Amino acid sequence: MVYIRQQRTRKGEIAPTPKTDAGYRDVDVHPHVAKMLREYIGSRKSGFLFETKTGNMLWPSTLYRDGFKTILKRMGRGKVRFHAFRRFRQAVLEKSEMRQLLIDFWFGHDNPDMSSRYAKQLTEDMEFRKEWAEKVGLGFELPELSESESGANCATCATDSTRSDCRANA
Repeated sequence: MVYIRQQRTRKGEIAPTPKTDAGYRDVDVHPHVAKMLREYIGSRKSGFLFETKTGNMLWPSTLYRDGFKTILKRMGRGKVRFHAFRRFRQAVLEKSEMRQLLIDFWFGHDNPDMSSRYAKQLTEDMEFRKEWAEKVGLGFELPELSESESGANCATCATDSTRSDCRANA
């Protein structure tokens, strides 16, 4: 679990408290990530989670300049910053059947509209939309016509025919 109790300001200073009460949070992490973090932290008991050898805060812009930018270039992507990881994780959680309550808690969203803004990219994922249209269903059962009912008046064609050229059966 990662305990969030303070935050970095845009100027790089450490604010003694998060912006909102929702900013105080305990983020549950996958066991594999927890193991990696424990190994990375080692015996440290204080300081920044990600810090330089001298104990200073590791700046996202430095990580971007010294490696992330090159990786993105090779992928054919540009103008992507670290907030993209946050948006990606939000989208992964939104695609799951995760309760919105937990997503908002883990992300420190005080405003419920924030999740919607991050998850907006999912509206472009046609497979995801199709999957959920099927999962949600209609909310009712469509009746199926028996063979004896198939000769009923076809309102679509305005005929009493069961011929194969009936548009309703096409």
